[in-house]
Amino acid sequence: LTGEWCTLNVRLCQNTTTPWAECGYEIGNEQFELSEKESSATVLEAIPDTATVSLETYDDAFCIRTGETVYTVDRVHGLICSITDRGTELLTSPIDLTVWRAPTDNDRRIRRKWEPQELSRAVTKCYSCDVLEQTDKYVRVRASLSLGGPIYRPVLKTAAVYTFYAEGGVTLDFDVKVRDFSEFDMLPRFGVEFKLPEGFERLRFFGRGPGASYVDLRHSSRLGEFETTVTEHFEHYVRPQENMAHTDTKWMFVSNLEGHGLLCLKTEKDFSFNCSHFTPKQLTETRHDYELKPLAETVVNLDYRHNGIGSNSCGPELSEQFRLSEKEFRFNIRLLPALVNDVCPFAEAGKK
Repeated sequence: LTGEWCTLNVRLCQNTTTPWAECGYEIGNEQFELSEKESSATVLEAIPDTATVSLETYDDAFCIRTGETVYTVDRVHGLICSITDRGTELLTSPIDLTVWRAPTDNDRRIRRKWEPQELSRAVTKCYSCDVLEQTDKYVRVRASLSLGGPIYRPVLKTAAVYTFYAEGGVTLDFDVKVRDFSEFDMLPRFGVEFKLPEGFERLRFFGRGPGASYVDLRHSSRLGEFETTVTEHFEHYVRPQENMAHTDTKWMFVSNLEGHGLLCLKTEKDFSFNCSHFTPKQLTETRHDYELKPLAETVVNLDYRHNGIGSNSCGPELSEQFRLSEKEFRFNIRLLPALVNDVCPFAEAGKK
């Protein structure tokens, strides 16, 4: 199918029962990606003439109203702190920047360089937050932000632009510049983190799955559409650590049991995501799996990408091509409040 995501999946399965496997057991599989969806559609083109957007300016916030959705930008911190759709609040925490992941066993050496810079405690600082542009179709807000440990120079600085459309959600666009470090040349991750209210348990996504997938850990996964629950979407290692990210994601949808939720969509490039009832901070600070206490809320991470997983617990350092070591990059993603039966994620993914 020209212009669509099309793959050929080959599975090798047992045709008889053996002492070590039943008939039908999958021995191996391979996926061939035949085509990638090509989209020239834009969000602006799809906005009907009847759709409207309005802006209210306060000393400490911008309030943007679009149809049945109200967005609030905290001007002091430069972050989107509220998305109320159809009368339901979809956020219980601001959409904040993050570079930290719960260290894996293979991060045992590099974490000794990450932790002295307090990457696990990095906080966002806002230098300015202003309306960049306002039309009858959209409102664009720009925030100048940095991220770093409380007593250290910023790890990175970014110009964040939030574009609120009269219909079609909001696009988050980050132009990122990372400072040079003499101690290390790779970050754990870069992306945004936020929480959804209790009850947002349904999870669907189109990306690499059903298990975890990272830039250097992809061979056990395949591109496809998967559905699960947030509770089940977690790997219970004996020692809690980063798990169950999915790279090459085109879209993911987290919703409550009624199907009302937040659709996260690629714009220019694929993204990686995590979704569970635990924060990276919890996983970092908890020593054993049985000590973990799940949050009622749903924690979502949307990432430009992760540093690779590697093998440096007992093997070589991570290969350079898998390191998150770029000094300048751009990350953008679109968030669309929606009802699961009212929107086609495949049609929306890729719109700019």
